[in-house]
Amino acid sequence: MKQEALEPIGSKERYPCFDVLKLIASFAVVMLHVSAQHWFDVKLKTPEWRAFNLYDGSVRFAVPLFVMISGALFLSEDHPIKKLYGKYILRIVTAFLFWSILYAAISYFQGTSLTGAIKEAIKGHYHLWYLYMIVGLYMIVPFLRPVVQNKTLLRYFLILSFLVGIVVPQAVAILAVFRPNSATFAQSVWDQTYLYLPFGYSFYFVLGYRLKGIAFTKRTTVVSAVLVIAGIAATILLTQWINYHMLQFNLKHKIVLFYQNQTVNVAMTAGGAFLLGQQLVRRPCSARRQKWLTVLSGSTFGVYLVHPILIKAIRMVGLDTVTFNPYLSVPVITILVFLSSLLVSLILNQIPFVKKYLV
Repeated sequence: MKQEALEPIGSKERYPCFDVLKLIASFAVVMLHVSAQHWFDVKLKTPEWRAFNLYDGSVRFAVPLFVMISGALFLSEDHPIKKLYGKYILRIVTAFLFWSILYAAISYFQGTSLTGAIKEAIKGHYHLWYLYMIVGLYMIVPFLRPVVQNKTLLRYFLILSFLVGIVVPQAVAILAVFRPNSATFAQSVWDQTYLYLPFGYSFYFVLGYRLKGIAFTKRTTVVSAVLVIAGIAATILLTQWINYHMLQFNLKHKIVLFYQNQTVNVAMTAGGAFLLGQQLVRRPCSARRQKWLTVLSGSTFGVYLVHPILIKAIRMVGLDTVTFNPYLSVPVITILVFLSSLLVSLILNQIPFVKKYLV
């Protein structure tokens, strides 16, 4: 997510649209975690829950968008395996180890048992799963490079990964809500296909490469905007509908089915946002503006890593999303956390060792 961790060393061409999209995605991640704090706590059919659902459902594109940007930049050039592991993967691993241990230590001093803290250090804080995932994608870059260089293979991979990684899993998940027994059987049959490579986030990784630098027309811009609006609306409304519908069946846990990153609605939003960002942020870009974009986007990785600490700190001083009207509290707290996290990240990026290995 950090620019140096995404772009090949020596890359002469910069993409200001990706810098802007990374800032938007990092802001969206913060809003997602802020709005999700009491999503499960408050009752359904209340103004509070509807507000949380509105904001949470609007920013579910955040992680897929990050992955698409990473794929667009990383798959554009060849990477020797030695450099792949010695620079890029090493950087993610060192960052994970440091931040995972830090978050585990915080949990320990707040009352978590030593065993629990050790497990948390190994598994990572709730948001550090992303680092496991991105390392996995980096590992298969040597396999994906030949695929994206062949138009037929590229098209085939995207179709296959969309079907097996998004459409089928979402269909089974929907079936699991309404017909649990049928879904269990369908899942057991599907699991026997062992289709792993085109599964999960590899779809977004390759899609970012495919959509990078696409030729734009007025029609493309309209379609992109429609995808974003329709995707967000579907995420919000379908989440509300399925939870309200299941209330009549003694719903015990709120359903997050349409919040998942591997869903058609989220894929629509992320793909549309990626295209729209490229259209709206065009070159040429002034040297001064590009300098600021480079500095700020280069700090987004640090924002991602540090923002849960600041969310917790703000809650400790009594400012929470249920302190006042959630329609106001969520954006206000999001802005406070994002700007604070960005400031911390900018400071940390001034320390050479920290910048190189930890943020």
